[in-house]
Amino acid sequence: MNNMDRYIKVAGYSSLSVKPDKVEMNLNIVNVDEDYSKVVNDSRNDLSILLEQLTKIGRLSRKNIKTEEFLVTPYYENKRDKDGNYERVFKGYRSSNSVIITLSMKDNLLNSVIDTILKLDFKPEFHISYLVSNLTKLKDKLLKEAVYDSKRKADIIASSADVKLDIVSIVDESINDTFGSVAPMVARTYTNNEALDPKDINLSYKVEVTYSIK
Repeated sequence: MNNMDRYIKVAGYSSLSVKPDKVEMNLNIVNVDEDYSKVVNDSRNDLSILLEQLTKIGRLSRKNIKTEEFLVTPYYENKRDKDGNYERVFKGYRSSNSVIITLSMKDNLLNSVIDTILKLDFKPEFHISYLVSNLTKLKDKLLKEAVYDSKRKADIIASSADVKLDIVSIVDESINDTFGSVAPMVARTYTNNEALDPKDINLSYKVEVTYSIK
């Protein structure tokens, strides 16, 4: 048996919890009407009003507001016919305009943004996610710590067995991240005194490192 036939595989782990420093709000403006042109124009007008009101908020820049997707599709409803069978009935057109607002936690603008949405005549559905801006650096840090953990345990095994090791390869690596979020909601009664305290973001990394035995 040569040396490359003698090897051990050791898993290494790392984890950390970090406080989010960024907020991402996804809004969806929906309009339905029998007239195609009216649906398109209503969506355009609603978006214009939204942008106008949001940019009135101090320290909220237009560059923090991006339109992601605009869709117009036929709209149907399912209704029973006289025999009790369901049939699709054309009711017009449905437009969906998706907007993403990115905020820094340190600016404390989330309450103001929600208050602004509450005052709109139309009520867009929105979803809030809490993120970290330096995720790549955190993942690199976790990878190094996971490899170190594997090496530390491999050295213990080698010392106990009175052998020496060489790293052959990192044969597998995986990361798990859990981001804080708030479920989709429609604008509701809300005050600036209501706290939105995001939970920490949990990150974990696992590697499996193969070592050859000298």
